[in-house]
Amino acid sequence: MKFCRRYQFTDILSCIYEYNKLLFIYNWSELFMTLKTYILAMVSSTLLCFFFLIFIINSFSPESAGAIGIFLFFLTLLFFLVSLFTLCGFFIRRKNSDNLAEFRQVSIAFRQGVFFALVFCGLLFLQSVQLLFWWSAILFIISVALLEFYFINKD
Repeated sequence: MKFCRRYQFTDILSCIYEYNKLLFIYNWSELFMTLKTYILAMVSSTLLCFFFLIFIINSFSPESAGAIGIFLFFLTLLFFLVSLFTLCGFFIRRKNSDNLAEFRQVSIAFRQGVFFALVFCGLLFLQSVQLLFWWSAILFIISVALLEFYFINKD
């Protein structure tokens, strides 16, 4: 039988290994999204979140908005600050550092942008429910800093 070839088990394993190596070596975001596309998407999301934030501030009163209005305010503020801090962090990191790959700088800037936005929105939320004291602010900032140190050491 000509077309009924027998494969050895090691051939199949090496074929699977090469296929998986091909899948996991490449960062798929590098293949499909350029840096220019990412920055354009982040700038547009920053502007969109800013306009939604302005709309929510002008549309809802904090006293009459209820939980939904407060939640929407904090959510849009969080998204706006994440994208703003990510863009600022990336441009500062790109200007000051030449030794890291650009997509590595983007991921670090995004992570730190998320942490800065969480600190800002968390402290603002604590202030809105009148639980912000100097010791609670310090504990909150230290907990986020420890989380950042964890991610730095993980990498």
